[in-house]
Amino acid sequence: MKLTEITAQRLRSAVDLYLQLAYPHGLPSRVKLPAALDSSEDVEEILSGFLNETRTSGPSPVRRFALRLGNEQYPFMKLVLQEYLLADEFVFVVDTHDDMDIKPNYPDYERWQALRESNAKLRERIEATWREADLDTCLRLRARAEELAARRMCRMRGLKAVVVDDQIDLAETFAAILRADGYEVFTAHDGRKGFELISTVKPDLVLTDFEMLQMDGLELIRRMREVPELRSIPVILATGSNLTLEQMRQATGFLSKPFAADVLVSMADELLRKRAAGTNGSATAGS
Repeated sequence: MKLTEITAQRLRSAVDLYLQLAYPHGLPSRVKLPAALDSSEDVEEILSGFLNETRTSGPSPVRRFALRLGNEQYPFMKLVLQEYLLADEFVFVVDTHDDMDIKPNYPDYERWQALRESNAKLRERIEATWREADLDTCLRLRARAEELAARRMCRMRGLKAVVVDDQIDLAETFAAILRADGYEVFTAHDGRKGFELISTVKPDLVLTDFEMLQMDGLELIRRMREVPELRSIPVILATGSNLTLEQMRQATGFLSKPFAADVLVSMADELLRKRAAGTNGSATAGS
């Protein structure tokens, strides 16, 4: 969906459908909506009432607009309209915004995990409802990336990649981009299955999300580093979270979500060149 294709009615529809599912028992007074959402047909005026989270630094600027609407159990979930991977391709996404690094030995860990699972299921329901209403989500982004990949499909480079992300459409979008660059790509949708797949495939490159319920990206990296035959595989950690420098250094490369497709491809090439040269330097982009 191009920015020019976004209308006031599409924005209102996205917000209304989100709120119906997030607050089935009625909207609480704490939820504040932009005044222009109901009173204006000017998309720029409406978006001025969103949080402008556009990232202008890094190799490729990415536009992102967010409303922190929450849900009945958790006040920090966001509705997001963002440009992702493909220039001027915007999609609606739900950012659960619950990616705090809570360890198993912390008090209320089980309750926190249950909340995150509930948020993830709500995200899936909202995005499915958006698709039914003809509002573009990552599924459309995936289809667009696969179309472009089919046109650009080049000769296989003899390289294998594993993509691990619990958002299936996003994982398959990343996979399509890497396939267009000549990789044979395998996908997994949680960290545990990702580790099993990596152990079997022994890829040349791994791209993993950080925030996953079964095993997060840092734990996946830690387990890989414990296995001699997996230890040297370059791992790109992709996340929208604010990680510490020490956490970022556990990966070979770091990408801050959302990012552009060419940034992913460039970083993958850079890390493979370094591995071939026998160096272990890390790389960061999109932050």
